[in-house]
Amino acid sequence: MQFSVLTWCKEAMDSETTGSEGSSGVRIVTRKSLFDKMKNENLRNLEEKLCFLRDHLLTQDNLSESQLNKLKRNFSHFKSEMKQRWIKSHKKEEVFLTNNHLWLEGNFEIPVTTKNRQGRPRKSFGESSERSKRRKTEEIRSNVEDGVIVHAAQVELRKSGKRDASRVLQDITSSPTRATKYKKAFDTSKCGKSSRLTPMEALKMFIDADLTRAQYEVIRNTNKKFFPCYSLIQEAKKKCYPPPETITITSTCAETQLQPLIDIIG
Repeated sequence: MQFSVLTWCKEAMDSETTGSEGSSGVRIVTRKSLFDKMKNENLRNLEEKLCFLRDHLLTQDNLSESQLNKLKRNFSHFKSEMKQRWIKSHKKEEVFLTNNHLWLEGNFEIPVTTKNRQGRPRKSFGESSERSKRRKTEEIRSNVEDGVIVHAAQVELRKSGKRDASRVLQDITSSPTRATKYKKAFDTSKCGKSSRLTPMEALKMFIDADLTRAQYEVIRNTNKKFFPCYSLIQEAKKKCYPPPETITITSTCAETQLQPLIDIIG
């Protein structure tokens, strides 16, 4: 029977799947399973069976001192309860099982040393899914103001050499409508059929998005082959003016002929 108890303890250890190498875990068994192990022992009385079971529970390998002490305390409590209930049942198994059914179904904890399990490698934040990113940043988003988060991102982008990205982030958060204008300018560039915007198309985008020269230069730096340089936009803008000879300026007013303006639009 010594072999069966040792095998039972080993199975308890092998079936434990939590923790890591060197860390402690707990195997849960019922008091009924302990009783069943004892009653099969060919020993004279309950005291001898309890001592036998205790000795073999304590022979598990690699248990730390604190784990051994915990197991001793657990077993001491179990032993005391077991003896009291056995005596109250007049040392009759049938009576004992009937009167202590609920107690026997209770748990007994056996400390075990678990083995290390190698899990999946931890992904970096950039490699995580959008759902994982939301979960990882939930605490920050809940406890930190939006402005603080944006400013921190802006500073970190600049520190890492991404000055254009830092500048764009600063600009699009400077007013409620600025991000919409940036998006409109970007969408305009994506929808262009040619491989490069004409100066007039770039001027239209510049006006529609209400950009400054500095903002346009930031956008142009993302694709210089697609966006014409700012000087060409200036030239295109000059072509939208009516001819000088059609303009009359005095000390009190400025006038221009209507037809030249219509010709430009046409």
